Amino acid sequence: MNLARDERVASAYSRQMPHRDSSPLTQIRVNRFFTSSGERRESQIIDIEAYNKLFPQNKHQFCNFDNVSSCIRKSVWKEFPFPKTDFAEDLEWSKSVLEAGYKIVYEPDSIVYHSHDFSPSDWYKKNMLNYRKLYSLFGAANIYHAYALLTNLIFYTLRDSYFLCKEQRSIKVIVSNIHLIPVYSFSMVLAQYRSTKGYRQSINP
Repeated sequence: MNLARDERVASAYSRQMPHRDSSPLTQIRVNRFFTSSGERRESQIIDIEAYNKLFPQNKHQFCNFDNVSSCIRKSVWKEFPFPKTDFAEDLEWSKSVLEAGYKIVYEPDSIVYHSHDFSPSDWYKKNMLNYRKLYSLFGAANIYHAYALLTNLIFYTLRDSYFLCKEQRSIKVIVSNIHLIPVYSFSMVLAQYRSTKGYRQSINP
Protein backbone atom coordinates (compact mmCIF):
# COMPACT_ATOMS: atom_id res chain seq x y z
CA MET A 1 0.00 0.00 0.00
CA ASN A 2 2.83 2.45 0.77
CA LEU A 3 4.29 2.01 -2.72
CA ALA A 4 0.87 2.14 -4.38
CA ARG A 5 -0.08 5.42 -2.69
CA ASP A 6 3.12 7.34 -3.48
CA GLU A 7 5.35 6.82 -6.51
CA ARG A 8 8.27 8.48 -4.70
CA VAL A 9 8.41 5.64 -2.17
CA ALA A 10 11.34 3.46 -3.17
CA SER A 11 10.75 0.85 -0.49
CA ALA A 12 8.84 -0.05 2.65
CA TYR A 13 10.22 -2.37 5.31
CA SER A 14 8.81 -4.30 8.23
CA ARG A 15 8.97 -4.22 11.98
CA GLN A 16 11.17 -6.99 13.42
CA MET A 17 10.26 -8.98 16.50
CA PRO A 18 12.50 -11.49 18.29
CA HIS A 19 11.58 -15.16 18.02
CA ARG A 20 9.52 -16.22 21.01
CA ASP A 21 12.08 -18.88 21.93
CA SER A 22 15.09 -16.56 21.63
CA SER A 23 17.26 -15.85 24.66
CA PRO A 24 16.31 -13.03 27.06
CA LEU A 25 19.39 -11.02 26.06
CA THR A 26 18.58 -11.42 22.36
CA GLN A 27 15.06 -10.14 23.02
CA ILE A 28 16.45 -7.09 24.80
CA ARG A 29 18.78 -6.31 21.89
CA VAL A 30 16.20 -6.80 19.13
CA ASN A 31 13.59 -4.72 20.95
CA ARG A 32 16.06 -1.83 21.06
CA PHE A 33 16.75 -1.70 17.30
CA PHE A 34 15.34 0.99 15.00
CA THR A 35 13.36 -1.81 13.37
CA SER A 36 11.43 -2.68 16.53
CA SER A 37 9.55 0.58 17.00
CA GLY A 38 5.77 0.67 16.84
CA GLU A 39 5.86 4.13 15.26
CA ARG A 40 5.65 4.47 11.48
CA ARG A 41 8.48 6.50 9.90
CA GLU A 42 8.80 8.07 6.50
CA SER A 43 12.22 9.36 5.41
CA GLN A 44 12.70 11.85 2.60
CA ILE A 45 15.33 14.53 2.19
CA ILE A 46 13.48 17.84 1.94
CA ASP A 47 16.36 20.13 2.85
CA ILE A 48 19.74 18.80 1.70
CA GLU A 49 21.66 21.30 3.84
CA ALA A 50 19.81 20.24 6.97
CA TYR A 51 20.40 16.60 6.05
CA ASN A 52 24.12 17.18 5.61
CA LYS A 53 24.28 18.85 9.04
CA LEU A 54 22.77 15.88 10.87
CA PHE A 55 24.93 14.18 13.46
CA PRO A 56 26.20 10.80 12.21
CA GLN A 57 23.89 8.84 14.53
CA ASN A 58 20.87 10.88 13.43
CA LYS A 59 21.76 10.47 9.77
CA HIS A 60 22.05 6.72 10.30
CA GLN A 61 18.59 6.58 11.86
CA PHE A 62 17.17 8.75 9.07
CA CYS A 63 18.60 6.44 6.38
CA ASN A 64 17.81 3.21 8.18
CA PHE A 65 16.48 0.36 6.06
CA ASP A 66 16.52 -3.38 6.61
CA ASN A 67 15.95 -5.89 3.83
CA VAL A 68 15.01 -8.76 6.15
CA SER A 69 11.41 -8.06 5.15
CA SER A 70 10.75 -5.33 2.61
CA CYS A 71 9.10 -4.35 -0.64
CA ILE A 72 11.19 -2.50 -3.23
CA ARG A 73 9.86 -0.65 -6.26
CA LYS A 74 11.07 -2.47 -9.37
CA SER A 75 11.92 0.69 -11.32
CA VAL A 76 14.07 1.97 -8.44
CA TRP A 77 15.71 -1.44 -8.11
CA LYS A 78 16.73 -1.27 -11.77
CA GLU A 79 18.13 2.24 -11.32
CA PHE A 80 19.80 1.46 -7.97
CA PRO A 81 20.70 -2.21 -7.59
CA PHE A 82 22.16 -3.29 -4.27
CA PRO A 83 25.89 -2.49 -4.13
CA LYS A 84 28.45 -5.28 -3.91
CA THR A 85 29.75 -5.05 -0.36
CA ASP A 86 30.57 -7.41 2.50
CA PHE A 87 27.95 -6.01 4.90
CA ALA A 88 24.90 -3.71 5.16
CA GLU A 89 24.24 -3.43 1.44
CA ASP A 90 20.63 -2.51 2.33
CA LEU A 91 21.72 0.49 4.41
CA GLU A 92 24.15 1.67 1.74
CA TRP A 93 21.36 1.30 -0.82
CA SER A 94 18.85 3.33 1.21
CA LYS A 95 21.34 6.16 1.66
CA SER A 96 21.80 6.30 -2.12
CA VAL A 97 18.10 6.31 -2.99
CA LEU A 98 17.24 8.88 -0.33
CA GLU A 99 19.98 11.17 -1.62
CA ALA A 100 18.51 10.67 -5.10
CA GLY A 101 15.17 12.08 -3.89
CA TYR A 102 13.15 8.96 -3.09
CA LYS A 103 11.36 8.01 0.14
CA ILE A 104 11.86 5.06 2.49
CA VAL A 105 8.97 3.97 4.73
CA TYR A 106 9.21 1.96 7.93
CA GLU A 107 5.86 0.21 8.31
CA PRO A 108 5.34 -1.33 11.79
CA ASP A 109 1.99 -2.86 10.79
CA SER A 110 4.03 -5.35 8.77
CA ILE A 111 5.72 -7.69 11.25
CA VAL A 112 8.37 -10.38 10.80
CA TYR A 113 9.97 -12.56 13.45
CA HIS A 114 13.73 -12.36 13.07
CA SER A 115 16.53 -12.73 15.61
CA HIS A 116 19.82 -14.54 16.24
CA ASP A 117 21.26 -15.83 19.51
CA PHE A 118 24.84 -14.68 18.98
CA SER A 119 27.74 -15.94 21.05
CA PRO A 120 29.91 -13.15 22.54
CA SER A 121 32.56 -13.71 19.84
CA ASP A 122 29.98 -13.63 17.04
CA TRP A 123 28.43 -10.52 18.59
CA TYR A 124 31.86 -8.90 18.49
CA LYS A 125 32.37 -9.85 14.82
CA LYS A 126 28.92 -8.56 13.84
CA ASN A 127 29.52 -5.25 15.59
CA MET A 128 32.94 -4.86 13.97
CA LEU A 129 31.33 -5.15 10.54
CA ASN A 130 28.42 -2.95 11.53
CA TYR A 131 30.43 -0.07 13.00
CA ARG A 132 33.00 -0.13 10.21
CA LYS A 133 30.12 0.34 7.79
CA LEU A 134 28.53 3.10 9.88
CA TYR A 135 31.86 4.90 10.01
CA SER A 136 32.37 4.60 6.24
CA LEU A 137 28.82 5.73 5.41
CA PHE A 138 28.16 8.38 8.05
CA GLY A 139 31.41 9.06 9.87
CA ALA A 140 29.96 7.58 13.06
CA ALA A 141 32.70 7.12 15.67
CA ASN A 142 31.04 6.83 19.07
CA ILE A 143 33.90 5.26 21.01
CA TYR A 144 37.29 6.61 19.99
CA HIS A 145 39.25 6.64 23.25
CA ALA A 146 39.66 4.34 26.26
CA TYR A 147 37.61 6.54 28.59
CA ALA A 148 34.60 6.38 26.25
CA LEU A 149 35.05 2.61 26.03
CA LEU A 150 34.86 2.31 29.82
CA THR A 151 31.91 4.66 30.30
CA ASN A 152 29.93 3.00 27.51
CA LEU A 153 30.70 -0.44 28.93
CA ILE A 154 29.25 0.64 32.27
CA PHE A 155 26.25 2.31 30.62
CA TYR A 156 25.33 -0.67 28.39
CA THR A 157 25.79 -3.12 31.26
CA LEU A 158 23.54 -1.16 33.60
CA ARG A 159 20.96 -0.49 30.90
CA ASP A 160 20.60 -4.11 29.82
CA SER A 161 20.62 -5.31 33.43
CA TYR A 162 17.77 -2.93 34.15
CA PHE A 163 15.69 -4.19 31.21
CA LEU A 164 16.41 -7.81 32.05
CA CYS A 165 15.14 -7.31 35.59
CA LYS A 166 12.19 -5.26 34.36
CA GLU A 167 11.02 -7.68 31.67
CA GLN A 168 11.70 -11.02 33.39
CA ARG A 169 9.58 -12.13 36.33
CA SER A 170 11.57 -15.30 36.88
CA ILE A 171 14.46 -14.87 39.32
CA LYS A 172 16.02 -18.01 37.84
CA VAL A 173 16.07 -16.47 34.35
CA ILE A 174 17.58 -13.23 35.67
CA VAL A 175 20.30 -15.02 37.64
CA SER A 176 21.20 -17.29 34.72
CA ASN A 177 21.57 -14.37 32.29
CA ILE A 178 22.67 -11.26 34.15
CA HIS A 179 26.32 -12.35 34.42
CA LEU A 180 26.47 -12.51 30.59
CA ILE A 181 25.52 -8.87 30.13
CA PRO A 182 28.99 -7.40 30.87
CA VAL A 183 30.50 -9.95 28.44
CA TYR A 184 28.21 -8.95 25.58
CA SER A 185 28.56 -5.27 26.45
CA PHE A 186 32.34 -5.54 26.32
CA SER A 187 32.17 -7.37 22.99
CA MET A 188 30.12 -4.51 21.54
CA VAL A 189 32.12 -1.56 22.89
CA LEU A 190 35.44 -3.17 21.97
CA ALA A 191 34.16 -3.65 18.42
CA GLN A 192 33.06 0.00 18.31
CA TYR A 193 36.45 1.11 19.60
CA ARG A 194 38.49 -1.02 17.21
CA SER A 195 36.29 -0.27 14.19
CA THR A 196 37.19 3.44 14.43
CA LYS A 197 40.94 2.88 14.58
CA GLY A 198 41.49 5.03 11.49
CA TYR A 199 39.53 7.88 13.04
CA ARG A 200 41.58 7.74 16.27
CA GLN A 201 44.81 7.77 14.30
CA SER A 202 43.68 10.81 12.30
CA ILE A 203 43.03 12.88 15.44
CA ASN A 204 46.09 11.53 17.27
CA PRO A 205 48.78 11.20 14.56
